[in-house]
Amino acid sequence: MPKIAVIYGSSRHNGTGDRVVNHFKKVASTIKDAEIKFLTVRDYDLPFFDDDVPLMVPDRQLTGNAQKWVEDVKDADGYLIITPEYNRSIPGVLKNGIDYLGYEIKGKPVKIVSYSINMAGGAKAATALVDMLHMLNAVALPTNTALSKAQEWLNADGSFNQDADGYKYNVETAQNAFQEIIYYANALKDSPYQK
Repeated sequence: MPKIAVIYGSSRHNGTGDRVVNHFKKVASTIKDAEIKFLTVRDYDLPFFDDDVPLMVPDRQLTGNAQKWVEDVKDADGYLIITPEYNRSIPGVLKNGIDYLGYEIKGKPVKIVSYSINMAGGAKAATALVDMLHMLNAVALPTNTALSKAQEWLNADGSFNQDADGYKYNVETAQNAFQEIIYYANALKDSPYQK
């Protein structure tokens, strides 16, 4: 059974992203063919990355929260990254978290789920994230999931607001995203290219 880490990259509390994450948690509780854990980057309280040792050195030594973050990420077989779009890119807290990573995600699949309060659905953030993942030799899946106006069709607890039109188009979005990353995590789990 693959291990999937859902990485939430917003620095905001009680925003639209919390609704999205709560929705994904509800769906994750129904999935039986993967072990799913949620990692919120801001909760690690990472200092700005400033390490002299190259990221691709497997035995580099980090301390405290940075070491915990890297170990938690490394433990997974695949990733589902949930990100908002800030100024046409990803939040600084997510970028900083990614800056700590090196070989830990090499050859592993990553599904990107972006969201925004407008119709764009965070597409620019997803595009920026793909370039970063390629640099780290991660396998960014070919399609991203963009959630438009999520604040309208999701309630704070992650349930659907059935009075909003948008919920109809997103009933199976989280389920499909999980099934896609689980498929690729299984397919790539024993790949010789992850080493």
